[in-house]
Amino acid sequence: MAKQAMVEYANMAAVKVVESAANTLTFKKLDTQVSITDKVAWLINRIQLVVDINATQWNANLDSFKVALVRSNLLLDITDQTDAAVLWGMFAQRTDIGTAATSWLLIEPFIFDFSTFPGGGILTPPTPLWGAVQGTSCTTAITAQLRIHYQPIQLADSEFWQLVESVRIISS
Repeated sequence: MAKQAMVEYANMAAVKVVESAANTLTFKKLDTQVSITDKVAWLINRIQLVVDINATQWNANLDSFKVALVRSNLLLDITDQTDAAVLWGMFAQRTDIGTAATSWLLIEPFIFDFSTFPGGGILTPPTPLWGAVQGTSCTTAITAQLRIHYQPIQLADSEFWQLVESVRIISS
């Protein structure tokens, strides 16, 4: 479908999402500086994730958080893999097993590499895109930072509109 990358190397975009209150689904629009009339798609090769969370926020069994890159800010569940608006998402949960102990080892960023996918990544219209975050049972608001590595791809009119339609209708 895609014609050719407009640049040979990956570009980078970033979005920082701060929950509006603890355990509240919150969205932040990514300012892509791309108009829908440009007929440009993004081939997302990699997402790096940093979650600002510490032991006092994530301090009980089954505390969890979700982070996603989505195409709509009207979602109720950002980890619903059947929703075409969820481009990428992840879920992390604390699970205590056995005798309580103290430990904390967190190595960031979490790296999600899509370069081995057919075509070299996830092809998507870059407008609109939102970062999303939601904690569950966390004591304070969570902050997620997404660094997105992508290549802009110039598409013919028919290819671009086919891509736009496909991301809206492919779900069950």
